[in-house]
Amino acid sequence: MKSSKYITIFMWSILSILSAQRHGGGYGGAGGCEIYGTIVDSSTTLPIEYASISLINRENELITGGVTSSDGKFHIKEIQPGKYLVKIEFMGFKTVSIEDVKLNYRGNPKKDLGQIGIASAALEINAITVIDDRPIFEFETDKLIYNSSDDIIADSGTAEDVLNKVPMVVVDQDGEVTLRGNPNVKILVNGRPNRTGEGGNDVDNIPASLIDKVEVITSPSAKYDPDGMAGIINIVLKKGKYEGLNGSIKINGKHNTYASVGEMNGFTTYGNYKGEKWNLYSSLSLNNRQRNMNGYRRVDTEYDSTEVLPKIIESIHYDFTNESDRVGYSVKFGADYSITDQLIVNGEVNYNVHLRNGVNVQNNTKPDISSRITKDNDLDDNYNLEGFFEINKSFDNPDRELIFSASSNFKKDNGYKILQQDSTFLEQDISERELDFSYKHPLNENSKLEFGYDGKFTDNNEIMNFEHTKDFDIFSGENTFGYKRNLHGLFFELDYKLNDKFSIKPSIRYEYVYKNISFNSTILESADFSIIYADILYEMNDSVFVSDYHTYYPNLHFAYNITEKQSLQFGMSKRVNRPGEGGHGPGSRQIRPFPRDVYSENFIFMGNPFLKPEYSTQYELSFKSPIPMGFAYVNAYYHQLEDVIEWYDDDRYDNADVLTFRNAASGENFGIEFFTMIMGQTLGGGYSLSKLDDPTGDYELNGNSQHFRLYNRINLPEKYIKYFDFEFGFFYMKMTVPGGDLFGAKGTMWANTGISKSFMDDRFSVSLGINNLFDAGGFQMKREKQLYPSEDGDPDTIDTFENGYIFANELTDVSTSRHGRTFTINIKYHFGKMQEEKSKGSRGMGQNDGGGMDMGF
Repeated sequence: MKSSKYITIFMWSILSILSAQRHGGGYGGAGGCEIYGTIVDSSTTLPIEYASISLINRENELITGGVTSSDGKFHIKEIQPGKYLVKIEFMGFKTVSIEDVKLNYRGNPKKDLGQIGIASAALEINAITVIDDRPIFEFETDKLIYNSSDDIIADSGTAEDVLNKVPMVVVDQDGEVTLRGNPNVKILVNGRPNRTGEGGNDVDNIPASLIDKVEVITSPSAKYDPDGMAGIINIVLKKGKYEGLNGSIKINGKHNTYASVGEMNGFTTYGNYKGEKWNLYSSLSLNNRQRNMNGYRRVDTEYDSTEVLPKIIESIHYDFTNESDRVGYSVKFGADYSITDQLIVNGEVNYNVHLRNGVNVQNNTKPDISSRITKDNDLDDNYNLEGFFEINKSFDNPDRELIFSASSNFKKDNGYKILQQDSTFLEQDISERELDFSYKHPLNENSKLEFGYDGKFTDNNEIMNFEHTKDFDIFSGENTFGYKRNLHGLFFELDYKLNDKFSIKPSIRYEYVYKNISFNSTILESADFSIIYADILYEMNDSVFVSDYHTYYPNLHFAYNITEKQSLQFGMSKRVNRPGEGGHGPGSRQIRPFPRDVYSENFIFMGNPFLKPEYSTQYELSFKSPIPMGFAYVNAYYHQLEDVIEWYDDDRYDNADVLTFRNAASGENFGIEFFTMIMGQTLGGGYSLSKLDDPTGDYELNGNSQHFRLYNRINLPEKYIKYFDFEFGFFYMKMTVPGGDLFGAKGTMWANTGISKSFMDDRFSVSLGINNLFDAGGFQMKREKQLYPSEDGDPDTIDTFENGYIFANELTDVSTSRHGRTFTINIKYHFGKMQEEKSKGSRGMGQNDGGGMDMGF
């Protein structure tokens, strides 16, 4: 991608945000009329600073406007004569519209609107609940919230598309989720571990239309599971809460170079019925996708031996193409029953199936020219079944609450690979159970105590039967892998408000972990030919690894309210990255000692069952403040790391590239993030520096990495451009690592755009979008490193490689791309009482009041 394209888009985004700011008391065209007044909170009569005032003409065009000062006053000058609608808006408050404000030179050039009170959006008027659109982004004390259900363009696709719109969160073209540039993030669904895909961070199986909101917690307290070094992303699915029958029906389709609507489509229906005692809810989702990935991997190793031997280069080069059809469907049934007004029981059952049938083509060009075609298919009897039960007891005091929940999940994941006459069969059963209890109790009006227990019990069993034939020689056998883990956690948390300005929240968590890892490889038939898979299995010793340990996780959080809407927050917490939890991809593969891909001849991945847990002590300082016509958030952080889990390029094997994991002794992370929203337009980004230090001096476990990112979102509601909602967003990223860079020397950028239109009082909506607008590539890596021969133990001899050389330099060049530019269509229909109330509100106060321009915190 040419640099001029980056500059053009960046300037477009910056100018769009800057053009939304109102300078001084007002903005707009020249004229001789004026309006002025004071905006106050209707419940307290306190003045409201930064409230926006808009003047709209008869053609529904925005003519001019302004913002209020610290005393709530506004004064807009140089207005052309005419009749206007004056609209007053502020974050978290209902919009007020004043119609038929007449201005003319003769009789009324200046208009005093007096004191105008605006009410909180949560108020009820005349016993009729006012249902208003939520702001797209909200900030709470310990989390950022993205309300995706109010974003029609994000509603097409999967959770990957939704997460890409959340500040600080990125899903790259390979589907890897990162938070502030760190892939070690804990992803939850409805507060429970994500179980929808192959690993804990695979979210491509969650339809976007079922997502209500996304919560991002970068500095969790001790009440949360400490797993996830970068923090927690909680995907909250829809659950009806409005009286009567409500629901929606959605269909969507996609088209790109590789497939069209016939292969990539989806259908989702959701509904709930709420009565006096019961709230019943259910959803059905069908999803067809096609994933296409292509690229290359080139590894060149240059050997040198001063002047004794001539330089030589050994190369491993291949191109690849992976195509897979993915079919999924999910069914959910749930119910809330109010035994009393303060005692609610919830039960939920989730059943989903996700099947993949793929073809992988690898063309080797060096050292030899060859080709292999592998089929990789799931068996039709795979499924995932989860049951959940919860009791919620509230009390007259809203700060007092008791919650007990239990869940059980079973997943069957069987499949097979075929290479010509050879086949490999895999059977995997995963059982997970959870118990949670928490109790909050107010000590007095300024403090409350919360304590609780959570237990997590995992049992994962795998059996792999493989065979590999070459020139009538057969290499075959059976690998078994077992992973059992029991985790018990206790937490205590005190929330103490010293005064209106300052509050403190100390907490501590204790955990006991027991784990049992077993692996066994039985070779049934050995062959004379050499393959990398056989070399690994012959080196592997059958083993049972049992470990148990205790850990304390202290946490401390401060909050200081500079003003009612402006605050400083400080957090100190201890986090962990447990091996096998999915922090660097699918969980079990991180600790499974044998590879699953039997047929790869020169590049293979294997786990490390002896990884230690990685610990991090984290310090964070954040500042939140309103700014003219919007909001700003800045976060700075520093992390001290111990036993850092890192990708590791194992160079022990000749003519093969083996990737695994190792622990580095220690490390540090420094970073800063910012996020602004001005008139509904967002701009954010961040920079982070990571350092690794290991006393072995191993190149792979030492060095610095840098990560720079910038993102922007332009959102123009229909009320401003008359015909439809418009959205454009981009994400730019540049990463440097020891010896090279990721995603290109100049970085890479992905962009999405779309339009949407609502009909029938917002019941029916259609959106069209383009994902990966510039057809940008996916993962890229260019990296150079020194290789060192193994020591022979003799201090009087010079260590050499097996080929007799002393020095070696390895250059790796990797590039992958996925999907390419994709066109999307999304059609949605809402029904029920909730939609009727929203439609009434729109007709009574002006269509889409608040819209995407509002922001609550």
